Amino acid sequence: MKVFLVGGAIRDELLGIPFNEKDWVVVNSSHKEMLKQGFKQVGKNFPVYLHPETKEEYALARKEIKIGMGHKNFSFNTKSNVSLNEDLKRRDITINAIAKDESGKLYDPFGGIKDLKDRRIRIVSKAFSEDPLRLFRVARFKSKLADFNFSISRDSLKVLKKMSLNNEINFLSGERIWDETQKALSYKNSSKYFATLKKVGALKYFDGIEKTYSKNLKFLKEMDNETNMIIEKWAIINLNSNHAEILERKIRVPNKITNFRKTLNELFQIIKKKNINENEFF
Repeated sequence: MKVFLVGGAIRDELLGIPFNEKDWVVVNSSHKEMLKQGFKQVGKNFPVYLHPETKEEYALARKEIKIGMGHKNFSFNTKSNVSLNEDLKRRDITINAIAKDESGKLYDPFGGIKDLKDRRIRIVSKAFSEDPLRLFRVARFKSKLADFNFSISRDSLKVLKKMSLNNEINFLSGERIWDETQKALSYKNSSKYFATLKKVGALKYFDGIEKTYSKNLKFLKEMDNETNMIIEKWAIINLNSNHAEILERKIRVPNKITNFRKTLNELFQIIKKKNINENEFF
């Protein structure tokens, strides 16, 4: 059994960003061995386990085969001969496909460290296109890393645009879309999330937002220095939308966020009727 720290923890450490969550990948092991070591499996069909003491997530190195539509329909090969490189190849972008062993040695088979230095978001492999949720993840990382001036590579943008045209995006779980969206709304530079989705043609997934996008994005940009304002930012990007309730049901937005959005929208309508400059509203 060999254990490697992977993903966002490595990326953030190299960028000097504070991080709390750590994800680990385990090579040359098996389900039976993980249970023997005291790990507890998370879910029935996914090879992820909780450490008996730290409760951090440890995943068996795996290869994935797509067997259906959306982001859930994959079969997993977690045999002990799956290599670290094979596991990293299934990850989304190169800066998330870096690993570190217990001695501190870095493993970077896809050039993620160089992409960190070049401030570039780049897809790891063709397997990226098999999971449409990753389109929203890239938009989220564009928001998260905006202060570092990261840009999406030209080839990766082409892939994202092609994915946006594919109707497979409609098979995504609403909850997972909201999960990516609320994370982006919790960051600074949340406007970059929606701007990126607009650029690659995926904003159409958010009913109503595209019609009011230009004006609302301007308001949202006013809050780009703010963090942890999910409720307020969601209300602003949906301001004056006639489809907000449809969208919120679709992606399972929590009631407290929906209620705040409704209240802000009602206040905004009153402001408009009284001919007050809407820019002063914010």
